[in-house]
Parts: sequence; C-alpha cells; structure tokens
Amino acid sequence: DAVAKGNFDTELPVIRMDTDIKHLRDSFVVMQNELSHYIADLRDTTEQKAILERDIYIAAKIQKGMMPHDYPSREDLDIHGVLIPAKVVGGDLLDFFIHDEKLIFCLGDVSGKGVPAALFMSATVHLFRSVGHQTEEPSQIVSSINDGLADGNDENMFCTLFVGVLDLK
Repeated sequence: DAVAKGNFDTELPVIRMDTDIKHLRDSFVVMQNELSHYIADLRDTTEQKAILERDIYIAAKIQKGMMPHDYPSREDLDIHGVLIPAKVVGGDLLDFFIHDEKLIFCLGDVSGKGVPAALFMSATVHLFRSVGHQTEEPSQIVSSINDGLADGNDENMFCTLFVGVLDLK
C-alpha cells in the first residue's frame, strides 16, 4: 500500500524461499528503483526546463529592448513598427536612425526560428548600426553586413534584409 501511494523508499519484507512471491517482491524492488530514478530524472528535467524558460524570457526582453522604442516626432516623418515573433524570440528585425538629416533603416528576417535566429538577428542589427553610421550608401551597408555575417557562419544562416536611406531634406 505504501508503494502504491508513491512512497518508493518503503522497505519490502525479505523473502528467503524461492517462490513466486519472492519473484514478485524482487520485481517490486526493481520497480521501486526504476520509479525513484525516473522521478529524480523528471525533477532534474523540470528544473532545467524552468531555467531554460527563464533564460528565453530574458532573451525575449533583451531582443525587445533592441527594437526601436523612441520614434521621432517630426512634421516631415511618420514612422512606426511592431515586431511579433513567431516564437518567444525570433529573427525578424527592424531598425532605423537619423544621421545628417537622412533616415537610415532596415527591415529583415533571419532564416530559422527561435534562439539561433534571435542571436543572428542581434548580430545583424549590431552590424547595421555600426556600418550605417560610417556610410550612407545602402549597397555598402548591405555588403559590409553580409561580410560580417558570413565570417564564421558555420551554420550557413542568412538574413533577408532591405536597407534604405531616405534624404529628409
């Protein structure tokens, strides 16, 4: 009864005679050990899953923080964007900044989904911001981003990216 209620540490009586009851008891001991190991593994897996879910939640907050939040209040420009990832984190991206009265912007989608796409998206946005402050030529921006993303890209991930420059004057 104790084993049936989940107390797998219950000592079963020792049976000395080689009978069907002894074989049944030995089978119960094996079952107790297997269930104890299974529950311990399940507990570990549940803890690891909780840690992973927390990490993904934090990654989603970081990714959301990378997206533009402060849209300029200007008479000559009305801009806004929203990204809703297919999973908690993802590879969609948009970014922009104004430099020397030019709106430099990008819209993109990284191959794949989830955490790998989010990491690749982060690298893409970082490269866009770095390169975009050095040149206003969309072809040069895209070429430099492509070079940066290709370096060490053993997983062959890619980003479909649209880069534009709008002269606000």
